Amino acid sequence: MAELSSEQYVQREALETLQQELNTMSDSLKDLYDMVETAKNTLHEHWKDVKYEEFDQVFTAHQKTMEELSLKYREWASKYIQERIDVLIEIENNVKFQK
Repeated sequence: MAELSSEQYVQREALETLQQELNTMSDSLKDLYDMVETAKNTLHEHWKDVKYEEFDQVFTAHQKTMEELSLKYREWASKYIQERIDVLIEIENNVKFQK
């Protein structure tokens, strides 16, 4: 019995949905970080103490990690997932052509 590839189990629409959700998550992560950054900066104008400084340092230290995570989600969506979608479209077109 021939071994089936993952393309034969996955529907293109499911991959497109995942791709869209990864892009949305990437955008949302960046937007949320920016919103908190803005609120934090506004607060900083009026309030400053040791705990605020501690939070500010931790929050700022994780900025690069959040940006990298957002970028990784976008890369998965635009590269890995898109490649799989393209393969499925090609398979679909070949099946249509053979009919």
